[in-house]
Amino acid sequence: FFEFVPSMPGKGKKKSGGGGGGGGDKTEAFWESIETENVKTLHWSLKYGGFSAKLPYDDDNTPPIHFCVQLEKLKSLKTIVESIDRMRSQRDIDFPWQDEDGLTPLMVASQQGWAQGARLLLENGADMKKKDFNGKTARDHAKKEDKKNILKLFDEWESDAPEETLTEAEKAKKAEILARNQEDAARRTAEQKAIEEASRAKEEQKDKAKEDMKKAATAAAWPEVKQALADAKRELRLTKTEDEDGTEIDSFVWKLTSLQVLHLKMKKEVLTALPPDLGALIALTELNISNNSLTKLPEEIKNLTLLKSLTADNNCLESLPEGLASCKKLEVASFVGNELSSLAPLEPITGTLVVLHVSQNKLESIDIPLDKCPRLNFLTASANQLVVVPKKIGACTKLKTLKLADNKLTELPAEISDCKDLQEIDVDGNPFKDKKIAKILSGGHNPVKDLKTYLGKNKKGKK
Repeated sequence: FFEFVPSMPGKGKKKSGGGGGGGGDKTEAFWESIETENVKTLHWSLKYGGFSAKLPYDDDNTPPIHFCVQLEKLKSLKTIVESIDRMRSQRDIDFPWQDEDGLTPLMVASQQGWAQGARLLLENGADMKKKDFNGKTARDHAKKEDKKNILKLFDEWESDAPEETLTEAEKAKKAEILARNQEDAARRTAEQKAIEEASRAKEEQKDKAKEDMKKAATAAAWPEVKQALADAKRELRLTKTEDEDGTEIDSFVWKLTSLQVLHLKMKKEVLTALPPDLGALIALTELNISNNSLTKLPEEIKNLTLLKSLTADNNCLESLPEGLASCKKLEVASFVGNELSSLAPLEPITGTLVVLHVSQNKLESIDIPLDKCPRLNFLTASANQLVVVPKKIGACTKLKTLKLADNKLTELPAEISDCKDLQEIDVDGNPFKDKKIAKILSGGHNPVKDLKTYLGKNKKGKK
């Protein structure tokens, strides 16, 4: 069992804020207000600064309410408890300290023998019977540390006798806490019941889907599909490019609701459109439909909310479906070798994109907000008709590869110098006015670094 050694009052080390968020002077002021019991600053931080009883953790992964108890700062603890009461987040009073065996604030106070803090926590609804990750209660911790004052407090608190000595205000407060705890318990029971019912319904739905697939297997035309249906497979890779494979896709592919990965390649001119039934494959995380003759994608793609990778290279796509806006987990989007003139339907999901390949299309501009692509690592848009690179590309600080060869670019924005992770750049075949760009990229030990330095100087010069 973890031997807890509490920090003594006045000896807490300075906190700069960690784990849960916050930063800079605001976070430092928050932790300092707890140590110095600057109630005014602490109250403001809790009400307007985005801080709470349990977040952020400090450098030692200590939640704020536990930190108060560690240092035995009663005024600070009162302020935090009031914020819990005000926000009706009663469960925060028993928030378990994840790094210390799930100790609640009351358990920490019990270990230290801090009766004032323990009483305050009890008066505000702390649960004496709550158990830590090792199954021990606050009373168990007080016994282990031989804190007789805490054990006496617990005995008094559990006794009915003290009720007679309480003032009317104290009785009302106790009744309010009891009612609130009962509400919380009822809500937790209802939430757990809802979770269990949803889980049961999901399992029933899975079982039904498997039965439906087994029934469908008998009618499937392609042996691969027949087997996949019978086994409820999660992955299917189909290549049907021979004359004997026919000119139509086996419609029972769309009955494979268990699929997470689907690769589909047909003979040229056979697969010109995917049916709306694609939307039934709601478990898909990876879809590869490259090297077909697709002219469009169905709007029902919006149902594929788990989709992470969509590859549709070497087709005849003239536009992207608006339904892609619902694919909020999409990380890889590849549409190389199509007829696209706009990427606008991708705008709502740019925040998740890591890879975007759109070379060999008919793009005249990169018409998505690059300043909203914080995760973008790879951007390839060579062999289009681009005339300008958006200055907002500088916001793509995680960009590693940039390929814009064979376009109509006459200049590169100085903001490329802000792409600190950029390791590879290809802009050959563009009519740059500044001939030094091609010269830099064609020689040197580290041409990308040299180009960024050069563009960065131009940026400073313009300022």
